[in-house]
Amino acid sequence: MNASMRSDRAGEGYLFRGCVVRRLSSYCAGSRPRMWLLCAVVLICGLGEPSRGQCSSGWLPGGGVPGVDGTVYAQTMWDPDGPRPQAPRLVVGGAFTIAGDVVANGIAVYAPEVGTWAPLGTGMSGQVYSLTTLPNGELLAGGSFSVAGGVEANCIARWNGTSWAPLGSGMNRDVAALIALPNGDVLAAGNFTTAGGVAANRIARWNGTSWSAIGTGMNNYVWSLTMLPNRDIVAGGTFTMAGGVPASYIAKWNGTSWAPMGLGMNDWVFCVRTLPDGTLVAGGMFTWAGGVPANRVARWNGSSWMAMGTGMNYLVSTLTLLPNGGLAAGGYFFTASGMPAHCVAKWNGASWEAIGAGLNDTVRALTVLPNGEMIAGGNFRDAEGMPASYIAKWDGHVWAALNGGVDGLVNALTSLPNGDVVAGGYMIAGGGANVNRVLRNNGTAWTAMGSEMNDEVNALTTLPNGDVIAGGKFVMSGDVPTRRIARWDGNAWVAMGSGMNDVVNALAVLPNGDVVAGGNFITAGGTVANYIARWDGSSWTTIGSGMNNAVRALLVLPNGDLLAGGDFTMAGGASTNYIAKWDGTSWVSVGPGVSDRVYALTADTDGSVIAGGYVQTMTGGRPCNYIARWNGTSWVGMGSGLSDVVTALATLRNGDVVAGGNFARVEATFIYVNHIARWNGTAWIPMSSGMNGRVSSLATLPNGDLIAGGEFTTAGDNASACLARYTFGAPSIAVQPQGVLACPSGTASLSVTVSGTGPFTCQWRRYTNPISVVSNPSAATTTLTLDNVGLNDAASYDCVVNSQCGTVISLPANVTLCIGDFNCDG
Repeated sequence: MNASMRSDRAGEGYLFRGCVVRRLSSYCAGSRPRMWLLCAVVLICGLGEPSRGQCSSGWLPGGGVPGVDGTVYAQTMWDPDGPRPQAPRLVVGGAFTIAGDVVANGIAVYAPEVGTWAPLGTGMSGQVYSLTTLPNGELLAGGSFSVAGGVEANCIARWNGTSWAPLGSGMNRDVAALIALPNGDVLAAGNFTTAGGVAANRIARWNGTSWSAIGTGMNNYVWSLTMLPNRDIVAGGTFTMAGGVPASYIAKWNGTSWAPMGLGMNDWVFCVRTLPDGTLVAGGMFTWAGGVPANRVARWNGSSWMAMGTGMNYLVSTLTLLPNGGLAAGGYFFTASGMPAHCVAKWNGASWEAIGAGLNDTVRALTVLPNGEMIAGGNFRDAEGMPASYIAKWDGHVWAALNGGVDGLVNALTSLPNGDVVAGGYMIAGGGANVNRVLRNNGTAWTAMGSEMNDEVNALTTLPNGDVIAGGKFVMSGDVPTRRIARWDGNAWVAMGSGMNDVVNALAVLPNGDVVAGGNFITAGGTVANYIARWDGSSWTTIGSGMNNAVRALLVLPNGDLLAGGDFTMAGGASTNYIAKWDGTSWVSVGPGVSDRVYALTADTDGSVIAGGYVQTMTGGRPCNYIARWNGTSWVGMGSGLSDVVTALATLRNGDVVAGGNFARVEATFIYVNHIARWNGTAWIPMSSGMNGRVSSLATLPNGDLIAGGEFTTAGDNASACLARYTFGAPSIAVQPQGVLACPSGTASLSVTVSGTGPFTCQWRRYTNPISVVSNPSAATTTLTLDNVGLNDAASYDCVVNSQCGTVISLPANVTLCIGDFNCDG
């Protein structure tokens, strides 16, 4: 179709698919006669909205998490530009791969003033346990990694503002603690026994060029380091010897030798901190310090240990200074000074007191921001009853997540007639909003659907009128009793009779609009309905005599028959082996059935049925490895199958089948598909690089896009927490524009051909400056034609192609003016 631009000399404009793009040129300011310059472009036609999802195959960037997606072990403040205007940043290290909505492997930077995350290069190949900054402004990270930013860096690396670099050959094991000395040297401690290739037992010094040992080191892990006012170094850990002398879990280096600090502790020391007055505080698992009772936290006055109130009832793992000179402690404790304090507390000078309602699991790092707010990182997923994924902020009044995101497992997906997506599961937050286990996305933002459901949603389906049915474990929707099943009428969740007596796992809608529910229940609406029941709009009825065990998947075939899969081996009194068909009158087997539980069902475009689950062999002993296909006569395998359980299935418009689950690869091959794979009729193929966690639900949208839900945080190379969208047809350049030779006052044409599915917006540029727009071409090729070519037209051109799902820029092509060719005969 060649969607080209051609000159309309009479109007000095361009015609494109019925639109006129005016070329306002002739005598613009500073131009000379006959040397055309496109001074402005006016598009005289409506711009159609691109259709979402018609893009080349790939996962779209998705939503993030309310924090990070794995344990936080270390935090530090870092000023990337020193005294210049940029505000200090919080650097976070740990075992995560996602921070907010960006991919950040093990390390990320948070900008408190705007609430955004950024990666530091490509991050680390392993976990980050320790962070510090150098006097020159560089950042140091220690941990269990072997690669930092794509370069070899064994357990320790330096970030110079643009890239990661090793410190010598690094260490042979974990680096758990770092401290920068006033002269710029660095002390590193952990579980290593060599540093830079030389013997260094758990602690070593970097002088800017090489590593050296600190005495003979320790006999076990060093977890924490601090410097006293006299520049002595204190180390805490799980060691009992330091420098060859007994030192129970804590020791001091005076620049020459290691020495114990009194009698030390009776158990591990995980953190040490020097207060402004020079006092040292230690926290850990100990209950005695220097021979006196001190529950998990103690103070050293220079000669002896003292308790700090009655301490905590369990582990103290981190300590930080407060702006007023006070002290905050985090760990895994639930009382402090005998009072409730969930994993974080502060010292008021006489006793410990709670900081808000606290967190629900271990706090491993605490940092105070310049504005006085405090950031806690650790293992927790809850801050004062609200989602906070491994990191949270205390503003002086309440704990809260650092940013919005989906916070938990997505079990079920459906779409509305207008293309909106509805997701259900165990999440109680999405996109910064409280969504209470069901959330809706309109293509721009996630919003809640009505009041809170008090437990997990396992299944969703949409009725012909656009109402949504939800099933699961919940028994209440807000103040309305909705026992395990409810209908969204556009305004609120309403009950469907008296519901079920146990969990609903699956839902389907029959051609007449009746709803079928399957699950673990044996009664529906107060009547016996063994694991499956039918709602006619006013009451529940049985479907035959039901099954002998749970129903986990339902599918309505094109002819109206109903398929059920699950844990059952009998349906309607007949042997059916985990899958059965209701033909409108009775339950019948689907061939001999399959060998184990069925968790997911879908139908191919040719009418074949695909079943996924724990099925490893078909009846008769033939292997199928978690997925099998019924061709109307027999069950057959789909290639060599997949390597683990299939929990979700969907059929694409072209008839390809997509499977999601726990599997990592195609069975009996080295083809890694990472929890999601596509069957193209012949073989299983990857869908980009897949997900980093289980896919538990799949659905296709009206425009053909695929939605996946589960426990993952990445899809392809993008951050996509628990929900991801795969689209077909993002633009790419199939034929690049080629340079041309033009004559004065002649014509020059440049063309670009795009692959993918439109509509596109094509923006031609001269030296990267926009000159004309071709909007929404349905053609694969678009052409820029220049008339009356002059000196200003002799330049480099490229084309920026946009669709709703991506952008691509062509290679540059030159228009060269042959000044001597006055008669344009070449």
